[in-house]
Amino acid sequence: MSKKRKYDESYVKYGFCCMKESDDFEKPQCFLCGKVLANASMKPEKLIEHLKSLHPENASKDLEFFTKKKAQFSKSGTLTKLGFGIPQKPLVEASFRVAYRIAKSKKPHTIGETLIKPCALEMVELVCGLEQRKKLEAIPLSNDVIQSRIVEISCNILKQIINELKASPFPFSMQLDETTDISNCSQLLVFVRYVSADTIKEEFLFCEPLLQTTKAVDVLAILNVFFSKHDFDWKQKLHSLCTDGAPAMLGNKSGFAHLGPDTTIMDATEKLQAFLSKMSVWKIRIQNGIYANFQMLDEFIFENGSRQDSLLLNNLKDEICEHLEVLQVSFEKYFNLDEITKKDELWIRNPFLCDIDCIDDMDLAKDELIDLKTKSLLKMDFDSKTLGEFWSSLREAYPLLVKRAMAAIIPFATQVLLVIFSAMDRVSNSSPNPYLWVGLSQKYHQAFF
Repeated sequence: MSKKRKYDESYVKYGFCCMKESDDFEKPQCFLCGKVLANASMKPEKLIEHLKSLHPENASKDLEFFTKKKAQFSKSGTLTKLGFGIPQKPLVEASFRVAYRIAKSKKPHTIGETLIKPCALEMVELVCGLEQRKKLEAIPLSNDVIQSRIVEISCNILKQIINELKASPFPFSMQLDETTDISNCSQLLVFVRYVSADTIKEEFLFCEPLLQTTKAVDVLAILNVFFSKHDFDWKQKLHSLCTDGAPAMLGNKSGFAHLGPDTTIMDATEKLQAFLSKMSVWKIRIQNGIYANFQMLDEFIFENGSRQDSLLLNNLKDEICEHLEVLQVSFEKYFNLDEITKKDELWIRNPFLCDIDCIDDMDLAKDELIDLKTKSLLKMDFDSKTLGEFWSSLREAYPLLVKRAMAAIIPFATQVLLVIFSAMDRVSNSSPNPYLWVGLSQKYHQAFF
């Protein structure tokens, strides 16, 4: 993210005053011609270059001359006209909206000035006339302007996400993984899943390069720096952590396994479950003499006429089925997938159809479940809301049930990080966060949208 430069009163002698945008973002404005430069040009050599190239006749004037010119410029109302006055606000908003769409589509910044604006001008001139075209010409869409707009929008989006994480009544879940960008640099990608306004949201949080190694201790250090910069005690509010299950990411000896007793480290298990189900189907097919799932074996049997050798096929069936059974047992040993669908948590999916005996009689949450099942209005709410919205809306009336339900709902269920790998391939900037915040977030820039 580029450094924000500040205006200095000494710049008056170069013919420049200060124009402030939203969040006190300053830009140098020439009070001799009214032109506004980018914030990056807020340095003497750039301002002197503008003065000598566009106003050479005034380059040798003294400070008193420039002071008078500045006073005349201010009285004329030009600052209001070219800044954030009412006539110009639609133009500023238009440039923000174009920048937002450019970032969402992950296109180069120059497309605003080289393609979007020329096309818009031609269409408006043809449909609305030359007068309306002149109004559109004032919309700033240069490369520097688009970049500054994207940075400002991204900062606003990140601020919204951090504030929602802090204000959330429930703990949040985090998903992280390490990938490699087009420059062969390792990047740490982080998503968060949390409750805000009775809705479960999934948002991209940040992307940071792993400059040395990709061990858990490095990942933990980056997380600590990020959250400490935003004054957020993430370890106290973290409920679960989802990774790809790699030892380097889990870090049993490096920190992640010691985040706290209430933190659950979840591995992505949906592919393992699907694989186990497929093995059961394969076993049934093999027993029925169907080898289509094993293409090379099927072709070998067909080409060698082994289908006629019943003894060979029977032995082959037994060996393959035995091997599949061993595989299933091995997977179930290493991955306890049954924990995902425990009987005592079935009421979370539908509290109105479940058997109340699914909760132990000594559990105080059972009283809340009995009361909940009798509420016909809540049954209507359940049919019209998502599971997360339904349980979140009941946190005051049924605190025990909601706390337990959210513990099962908030964790990431799938590896949504895969969605942004293609986006990473299209971002060559060394600091991709602004473009990923805008391109991947479901949020809008609150200042204008």
